Parts: sequence; C-alpha cells; structure tokens
Amino acid sequence: MTDSPAAPTIAVTGASGLIGSRLVPELVRSGAARVVGLDVRDPVRGATGFEPHLVDVAGHEIESLLAGVETVVHLAAVVDPIVDDALMARANVEGTRRVLAAAAKVGVRKFVRVSTAAVYGAWATNPVPLTEDSPLRPNPGFAPAVHAAEVERLIYEWHGEHPDVVVTVLRAAPVLGAGADHLFARLFAGNRRLRIRREGAPIQVVHVDDLVAALVLVVQGDHPGVFDVAAPGWLASDDVGSLMPRSGLPAVPLDVMRRLLTRSWRSGVGDVPPSVLPYVLNPWVIATDRLESIGWQARHTNEETLLETHESLGRAARVNPKIAAAAAGVAAAGIAAGVAANRSRRS
Repeated sequence: MTDSPAAPTIAVTGASGLIGSRLVPELVRSGAARVVGLDVRDPVRGATGFEPHLVDVAGHEIESLLAGVETVVHLAAVVDPIVDDALMARANVEGTRRVLAAAAKVGVRKFVRVSTAAVYGAWATNPVPLTEDSPLRPNPGFAPAVHAAEVERLIYEWHGEHPDVVVTVLRAAPVLGAGADHLFARLFAGNRRLRIRREGAPIQVVHVDDLVAALVLVVQGDHPGVFDVAAPGWLASDDVGSLMPRSGLPAVPLDVMRRLLTRSWRSGVGDVPPSVLPYVLNPWVIATDRLESIGWQARHTNEETLLETHESLGRAARVNPKIAAAAAGVAAAGIAAGVAANRSRRS
C-alpha cells in the first residue's frame, strides 16, 4: 500500500482582497494542510487551517512566515492607479521582488501569480482576440499595466535562476463580481460610467469566482506557463450601453474627456487618470483556449458579471449615500462644465 501525498501548505499574499478572500476558503476545502495568508488588512473571514498574518510584503521580512510552504499564490498588488507612482511601484514591483526572494530561500515548489490582460496594452492595431503569445505592450503612463509587465519580467528572470520551480501566470481580464470596487469595475459597470462620443472598445471581464476556479486548478496540478482568463467572448460598446442602466453622465468628445480627466487627476479631485483612456477606446480582449485545454471553463458570462457588479456597486453606494452623491456630483459637474466650455469655444 502506497502512502498518499501529503496535503500541501500554501501561502497567499493579498489574502484579504477580492480574490484572496474567496480563494482561501476554496483552498481549505480542497484539502490544503495549511493556508498562510499575508495582507495589510485583517481577513474578511476565517477558516480552519487558515493562518493570517498582518504584514506588508513590500516592507517586511516574510521568509519566516513562508517556512514549510510548498506553493505561493502571489495576489498582492495595488490595482488602482494613484498619483504617487513611486509608492505604487514599491508595492507592486518591490513587493514582488521580496516575495520571490523569500520563496527562493524557503525552497517553494510552485509559484503562481495573477497578472492582468492590460499588460498586452490597448492598441487600435491589436488582434481580436489576443493570445498568450502576443507581445506585452502596456500603454505608457498607465501604471497598473506597466507595473504588471515589469512584475512578469521579474518572475521570468527569477524562474531562469530557479528552473525547478513550477511557475504559472494567469493574465486576467478585469476581475468583476459582487464586491468588486476598482477602476475598471466603476468604468464598466458603475452608475457614472464615462461616455465618449462615438467611441468605445469591446468589453470583456471575468467573474471573480471563475478566476478563483482557475487558481485552484493550477494550485492542485502542475501547469507551468501563462494562461489568459476571461469570460467567453466580449461585448461591443453599444451592447454594454444597452445592457446597463443608462449612465447619468453625458457623452462628450474625446478631447474634452481627456482635458477633464487630466485636470481632475492632477488636482486630486478625480480618481480616473487620463492614462486609462486607451483601455476605454481600443481593443484588448483575450482568448482562453489554452486555459480551457487543461480543464477550466468559465461559468459566468460577460453580461451576468457586469450586471452583478452594477448591482453590487449600487448597494455599496446606498450604504454610503453621502460619499456616493458627492463623487457623482463632482464628476457630473466637471463633465458638464467641460461640455459647456467646449460648446462656447465652438460658438
């Protein structure tokens, strides 16, 4: 009689985030001996076998916390752009460098990273859809994509120095679903979506539960390489406009929108940087054939995921009506002012 392999010990960075808070219970249910969670926030929920630690992976020594860990799932990242690009790079790039160094010291067998399809860049010349073999061309100035591409480069170089480690990178479309409240969630499914006159790229997202299923799949089995993760197909911009409740903001010309976002971003009033505009205007949708070939299948469509996210954002706004009203009022007033100024100049 042969002994069955011992259950693995898994470390998850960013364990309290949108993805991590759903992944940890799934890993526990799937038979992990121990799940070590690392995050700067308290865990949303606890589970038997879950060992949370309040720690900043970019600023603290984590080698001791990874002792005995077989697999590292690296989710920790600042996904929304901030004005201080250096601070964001510290969290994303330096944080990854520290996690990789600690993983090497304790001798992990597997390293899994969730990246973003934004690393391909949003360009008018992009094929539709993109595949894992497409070059990484993140749009300059959009820090989340630029940092994610740099993180992938670090992981690639690290793997060259540690070829025995199974390294898997999942490049995900914008991760939506209940609880998602980040830039692309608000741009694609919020009540105050940006509307650019006669412009709009195809939209593709992935439900957080489908991404978690992909993570469990690559944690439980050895699947080295890069895999794109997204809902099947994509939606034309007009189809999204018909699907979602009408935005309260008017459609404005591209040049007006760019000036408005630049002004509001620099002043600290707005949370949408002008550098995101290519990702609103140009295609960056992905194919999932490679991931499907190892047994993954999306259970949620783009339509279902967008509507679920819209409802979730609406509930959150009702919980904090003053905050929601203030943010919406600033956005609406700013765009209205921009439109009025543009019309005045034409007159």
